[in-house]
Amino acid sequence: MKGKRAGMRYRENTIRSYEGSRTLLQEYVEHRKLKRLNFDNVTMDFYHDLRDYMFTDRIFSLNYFGKVIKHIKLFMGEAKELGWHANEIYKSKAFIKVEEETDAVYNDIEQLEAIHSVDLTGHPGLKNARDLYLLGAWSGLRFQDYSVLADKARVHGDFIHIETEKQGFSLQFLYCRSPVKSWKTTVGKMEPTFIQSR
Repeated sequence: MKGKRAGMRYRENTIRSYEGSRTLLQEYVEHRKLKRLNFDNVTMDFYHDLRDYMFTDRIFSLNYFGKVIKHIKLFMGEAKELGWHANEIYKSKAFIKVEEETDAVYNDIEQLEAIHSVDLTGHPGLKNARDLYLLGAWSGLRFQDYSVLADKARVHGDFIHIETEKQGFSLQFLYCRSPVKSWKTTVGKMEPTFIQSR
């Protein structure tokens, strides 16, 4: 890896993401009845055909297509550095990773309080799912981070510290105990009031 994580192992979620792109490409090869897909097959015709396959045959989003293209460009770049091919089509301005703005879906404070007030007595699984959702909503953490707080977080005074999985940032957020929003989670009763990176 390059950048801040140079020389470090790939994170498990990163590997899973790459494997997802590999699986999609294997399905593409099977669907198009190709013998194989190698480095020399990565052409502009391939780019357009993969786009058609993902949009027409599979009905995937533009952002997912962009993610797969990003991975292909990454794989092609690393393979070229290793001397496995001389193909440079993936560097073309037309061989682009596309993306679109997604709609920001959120709950306001009243909605979060309404979700919290639902009586889930007798439904521990639903109660746990609800509490995890609320923890994510109040803290702003990704699911992959707040779902492992009990294992990875360190509590110091009024702060919870955790290193995020995706970006590797060390975050700390202040929490306070509140009778209005006192939902129980694996790390206690919390109402995060801000997030600060360091």
